[in-house]
Amino acid sequence: EQDWIYDSYSSADNPIQYMGKKIFPYNFMVRNIVYNLPYIKNADGSKVPPIHTFIDVFGGSGNVTYTLPPLPYHVERVYNDKDLYVSNFFYVIHTYPEEYKAQLPHLVEFVQTANTEELFALGRSSFKKEEVADRMERKVLIARGIYKECVQFKKAIQHQEIQLKNKEEMLKAALAFTYQYSFKYKSRPSISGIKKPDDILNFIKGIPEWEHMTDIFKKVDCRCDDAIEIINSYIDDDKVLFYLDSPYIATAQYDEAYSDKDDDKKDEADNKKNDEAPDKEENTADEEYVAETPDEEAPDEEDIDDDEMSLGDFTKMRDALKKCKGKWIFSCRPKANTKKDADNEYYYDPEQTEQIYQLLKQYEGTGKYVVYLATKGMRDELEFWGSGLLEIMIVNFRPAIPDIEIARRLNITNTNQLKSLKSEYRALEYSQFLKLVEKSLVG
Repeated sequence: EQDWIYDSYSSADNPIQYMGKKIFPYNFMVRNIVYNLPYIKNADGSKVPPIHTFIDVFGGSGNVTYTLPPLPYHVERVYNDKDLYVSNFFYVIHTYPEEYKAQLPHLVEFVQTANTEELFALGRSSFKKEEVADRMERKVLIARGIYKECVQFKKAIQHQEIQLKNKEEMLKAALAFTYQYSFKYKSRPSISGIKKPDDILNFIKGIPEWEHMTDIFKKVDCRCDDAIEIINSYIDDDKVLFYLDSPYIATAQYDEAYSDKDDDKKDEADNKKNDEAPDKEENTADEEYVAETPDEEAPDEEDIDDDEMSLGDFTKMRDALKKCKGKWIFSCRPKANTKKDADNEYYYDPEQTEQIYQLLKQYEGTGKYVVYLATKGMRDELEFWGSGLLEIMIVNFRPAIPDIEIARRLNITNTNQLKSLKSEYRALEYSQFLKLVEKSLVG
């Protein structure tokens, strides 16, 4: 019954290096929950599939849709993201897969041969200090200049300065997306992960992975709709399953304290954070690529990546889900960020903690169960402090508990949580979960 876990869909993540990309232990949770939905029994004893449509409402990197296993019955798959630059890429590889693949060799050739002074100067400008840029090879600076042009192109699309009105413009934007998100970045998408010639070589070696994405997404309906609108359009369909991995409330990258015009303040805060902590790369629940800004790199003055969501936005989403006749899985983070006090001691922000609690409280009576990756022996309280839970999935149906041993055998991203024999997947009734959360607030 578990043969699907070893097929090509689960052999690796897609190549998109995107903030918020669902990493393996949590991606595995979604796949298991969906695959193990029980058939519906009719009065005559016959059985029908539990769903006919799967919708990734906040699609982002598309990794959940990409790795969703083939089910034993036909399911329409829908990818959605309201960011036009992001959703355009998926629309292109769905609608024009052959044209997109035909353009990839030209993209590689351009990256290998581009040698203009404009790109060179743009690449140098990505560093704050000239002496740092001086140490970089010319080809690296050219590659960084191309990266910066892609970022600027992205902003022009997001600000509607460029309209994607025809196939040629859509393909151009999709190729810019391909190049930009072939590289890891730190803190902001305007900060390139291109540091050495090997980074360029790895981009070229990774092209077949981008080609493979067309094989998956040519079978997926790709959209650019508002989340509430797409939920409401299926509100009476009892055979739909929504997966909602929205921007997490009260986390650093979606902090409502910063609007677009406050980016300079955000850059200053990011740089200060980098000065306080060593530069290391480690996985978190929802960020495969750690949010740090190297001090020597200069971020763009303005950088729009993910939409922020207020508690009011989450309330509207909850109200829409409450009316749904179908099934849904809502991923969220029940853990606040740390700050430093006057004595240089870390503490968890009480305002963020309260925001998270209010969000979880909203799903009382609407959410039925919670699925999460926990540590055996962790005290009864589901903590906002200490080890805490990095991510939970709230569902409105009784879920199957994912098999931790299969996850360990795969462990594609080499995650420490799965290396630990103390880790286990759990499911709790939502009312019981909320009581533990409330206990942790006063404990």
